[in-house]
Amino acid sequence: MHTPTKFIILYNNIIRILSIVTTPLKNTYFIIFHYYFPPNDIILVENSAIKFECRYDNFFNLKLTSFDYCVFHNTIDNKILKKITNSIEDIPIHTDEKANLPLILKPCNFQFILVLLKTADKSFDITDILNNKDNFYYVQNATIFDNNFIDWICLKHLKIKLTDTNIVIIDNNAEEITITQEQCIHLGTNGYNIELINKD
Repeated sequence: MHTPTKFIILYNNIIRILSIVTTPLKNTYFIIFHYYFPPNDIILVENSAIKFECRYDNFFNLKLTSFDYCVFHNTIDNKILKKITNSIEDIPIHTDEKANLPLILKPCNFQFILVLLKTADKSFDITDILNNKDNFYYVQNATIFDNNFIDWICLKHLKIKLTDTNIVIIDNNAEEITITQEQCIHLGTNGYNIELINKD
C-alpha cells in the first residue's frame, strides 16, 4: 500500500517533468506564432490617437504624413522591447544594402522597483506595465517619462487622458525620485540620467 509521502513525491516528479517539457514548447509556440502572425513593428500616434500601424519592411516605402511620435519594437528573448520617439531618424535600421531590417533593441540591465504615475487626486501603479512579457520599456538609449511616453501609457495601457502628471520612482538602488513634467529619464545599460525636456 502506498503512503501519502510516496504520492507527494510522485506528484512533485510529474510536475517537474511537465515543466521541463512544456517550457521549450511555450518558447517554440511564441516563435511560431510571431512568425506567422507578426505584430506591427511601428505605430504612429497623432493627437493622442493611433494613426497608423505597419511592419518595418513597409514603413520606409510609405509617404509619411505628420505624426506626434512613433512606437517601435523588437522581440528578443521572448520580451517585446518598445521604444518611443518623435523622430523617424531614431528608428534603427541596418545600413547593409542587402537588407533594410531593424536592428535589435537592447534591454537595460536594470528596472525600477516601483513606478507611480500621479495627478493631483489620483495615483496609478505602472510598474508592471513597464516590464511584462508584452511590453518591456527598459531599453538602452531610450527616453521615458517625457510627454510622448506619458501620452502613450495613458492611451495604450491606462485608457484615460491625464494632465499635470508627476512620476514617483523607487529606483534600482531603492532611492525615491520624483520626475516633474519638465523632466524625463534617459536610460543607459546599467543606469539612467534625469534630464530636462527639450521644449524645442
